Amino acid sequence: MLNKLLNLIGKIFKIIAIILYIVWALWSTYVLSGILIKIGGFLALLIGYFLLPVVELVAPIYALLVWGDWNPLFVCYGVGIIATIFGGIGSMLSGDD
Repeated sequence: MLNKLLNLIGKIFKIIAIILYIVWALWSTYVLSGILIKIGGFLALLIGYFLLPVVELVAPIYALLVWGDWNPLFVCYGVGIIATIFGGIGSMLSGDD
């Protein structure tokens, strides 16, 4: 009985993690697009999509250092860490390796 309950709770945690990953991907893309448009306009946005891994790393740090805005840093890094923790807890509770 306890194993079934833990398995169910683990699946719920994994579903929450998947939802967080989807929201994180969309939200961070939106935030990074805003940063790129603010920095260099539409051309910077087009170039940024081709260099998305670099932009994902640099743009939130740029926003923090230049504008003093913590929100892009939290969106691009923090939500992913939280989603990973939820997924790890879910896997641990449901007994996945």
